[in-house]
Amino acid sequence: MKILLTTFAFLLTTFAFSQAPGSLDPSFATTGFASYGPVASNFMDNAQDVVVLPNGKMVYCGTSGLTSSLGMVVVRLNCNGTIDNTFGTNGYYLYNAPGGSSFAYDMELLPNGQFLVAGATSITAANPRFSMFRLNSDGTLDQTFGVNGFFHNDIGSSEDYARKILIQNNKIILVGSSKVPGFSTNRLALTQCDMNGQLDATFGTAGTTVFQNATGASCFGQSAVIGNNQDIFICGDAYINNIYYPLLAKVSSNGIPYTAFGSNGVLIPMNFNARFFDIEYDGTKLIMA
Repeated sequence: MKILLTTFAFLLTTFAFSQAPGSLDPSFATTGFASYGPVASNFMDNAQDVVVLPNGKMVYCGTSGLTSSLGMVVVRLNCNGTIDNTFGTNGYYLYNAPGGSSFAYDMELLPNGQFLVAGATSITAANPRFSMFRLNSDGTLDQTFGVNGFFHNDIGSSEDYARKILIQNNKIILVGSSKVPGFSTNRLALTQCDMNGQLDATFGTAGTTVFQNATGASCFGQSAVIGNNQDIFICGDAYINNIYYPLLAKVSSNGIPYTAFGSNGVLIPMNFNARFFDIEYDGTKLIMA
């Protein structure tokens, strides 16, 4: 979490003109960075995504807990870096799946002030599934969304992780990866639901798309963005012969891979070793990092 909160400080110093750009802002949590965790834990608390509210407060999501019981966590901070105890329970919303660990990777702030948070929740320890929940602006679960506040899609009987939320045409698309049962190979995976958390069966095949390149390489989706014509571009990596290569995939707005793009919709440049973790579209070009 320190890395994320340091990033907060960098963002704040862009508005603190008395300080050198890029320096820590000591008005943030007294030192420019801080660590927070809702559970006394000797294992892990990590933050994966952050949004800034119109009032300057910050909300981030991630994972917190012990090895056998990681939970999805959402935290709200005041502008000065302190925990906003009016949010959720003592500043946190924490969800633990009864079947095992849960992971939060991405979040979106909705126009009405609610939050979508996506990742994975375990049916069993060996079978996490795509999951997303919706929080009210005060950090309480909106139980009118999906089933008791959650949308789930168990894509395969192995590990499924949703890494990115995309919203278009009043629909929500989750993008990530699904392992082939047996834990050997990752495939790119997408699913779509409506804004009420109900599966959209018109997307892909019965609401889900799973694919990889024609060679069967292990393909992992890290992030995604919507481009021209509402096409979906996915970035990530391909693991081939114990080496990571960068990956870019292209899918239509209705969840069908462009088979002419790369190999079966997946482009894997093999002239350098790298992994893409994020992607943006500036209106003319895709930018991967």
